[in-house]
Amino acid sequence: MSTNATKNIWFGVWLTEFLLMFIINAFTLIIFARTLQLRKRSTYLIINLTVADLLIAGISGPEALWVLKTEKRPEHGLRALHLIISDMCWIASLGNLVLISLERLHVTLYPFRHYCLVEKRIHYTIIIFSWLGALTLACVQHIIRMNDSALADRYPWIIYVALTLAVLTTSYVIIISKFIRRPHVQQLGSVMSAERKLSVTLFIVSAASILTLLPWVIIICISISSDRYLWSKFTPMKIASTFYHLNSIFNPVIYAIRLPEFRRPLKEVFCKNTSYPVRRDQPIELQAI
Repeated sequence: MSTNATKNIWFGVWLTEFLLMFIINAFTLIIFARTLQLRKRSTYLIINLTVADLLIAGISGPEALWVLKTEKRPEHGLRALHLIISDMCWIASLGNLVLISLERLHVTLYPFRHYCLVEKRIHYTIIIFSWLGALTLACVQHIIRMNDSALADRYPWIIYVALTLAVLTTSYVIIISKFIRRPHVQQLGSVMSAERKLSVTLFIVSAASILTLLPWVIIICISISSDRYLWSKFTPMKIASTFYHLNSIFNPVIYAIRLPEFRRPLKEVFCKNTSYPVRRDQPIELQAI
């Protein structure tokens, strides 16, 4: 098969992924926007993660497709600015997974302190600083890239992803150990039971993210000593990147499977049944905590 034919196949695969990513995360934001029960402090970081994944599809996707076609990254002018914003979206998405895991860890270890002290403005502040931090890291990576493209495309990303995986793994190992030692959550009330279910759901989200990131990490580690620009030329790297993109598609699917409060408005969107009844006498899983 010719190089152009192979490139066109990968272009079609990635284009399909980014379109799915945009549509699924856009629907997710619509559901969060129209469902009051889902707009709580316990879901602010989830909403922020959805925004980051949507921006990946709308901003990073075109940049990735352009690099796939041209086999080079932009370095100057508006294209360089677009690349910085693209990197910022990827960094923010992974960073939000870390923030979610740390929040779940805090809820598990100090539930009553979390309910009393962690207010909405704290979540807003964390979200703002997460984006500022992502922008700073993206600018630093672009400065490194201008001096050494191979260094920028390997070492900073592998360090950042490795730290992300380490924090996610450590946080959820502690959370799971707490769940094992405290299995009878019904004795702790409906709020704690709902928090446990949400923590399990977000653990599944993070586990899926780890599985989609691992192929990329493994390929980067194997090729770390090579001088070739593997991201756009090396077929295993394209496969790993394809799994990497799935990270932003799986999250809403997991929400729909695990959270009844997410499934109900999802049915309304697709069935156009705006009068879907919500029973007031039933406990709400994601309470206003």
